[in-house]
Amino acid sequence: MKKNLHYFIYLLITILFIITTNLFFKLSATTTHLISLDIIILINFILIAICSIVTIIVFKRFNLQKSKNFKEDLSCAVANSFFINSLIAIPLAILIYAFLKKFLVIIKVPDGIINYTIYATKIWFISSPFIGLEITIFKYFSEIKYYKTPILLVTFKFIIFIILSIPLYFKYNISCIIYAKIITDILFLFYYTKTCFGITMKD
Repeated sequence: MKKNLHYFIYLLITILFIITTNLFFKLSATTTHLISLDIIILINFILIAICSIVTIIVFKRFNLQKSKNFKEDLSCAVANSFFINSLIAIPLAILIYAFLKKFLVIIKVPDGIINYTIYATKIWFISSPFIGLEITIFKYFSEIKYYKTPILLVTFKFIIFIILSIPLYFKYNISCIIYAKIITDILFLFYYTKTCFGITMKD
């Protein structure tokens, strides 16, 4: 699979996720819930963008294309990317928890939207400190030209998200996708953590 095709498919699955969640909220909930979801998705993409930029910068510093010790430099790049992303993502997650409500009040968002956004954010962003880890692992596979692996991971993750949302709907109603998202993230966190340590602990 070519690199550009890999990015296109990843973007396509991301767009599909946004359309699916928005369509579900549009059919099952009020405009208040729909706007709250879009606020959360926007914040999520800001975090992803920040971590992606950090990851690209870290990997560029190691100049892997011209490395004389590719495996060792790649391992260091993964370790550094994960460490720096954690230093950035964790404080950002704390700031989101602490100041999101105040920010929404300042820009005069209606109370109903604020209340649901804060409720959903507390669940949605539990895994936010590990966004950088996921991006680092995807970048690792890209560097070793395993372009299919990230696509398979994202596709499988999306399928699990959909499957989990169905039974959770009967317990949490429209909030099922909020809970399904965090459970899916936690399930994949084990894989990403194992992969990261497997890369960085190799001789």
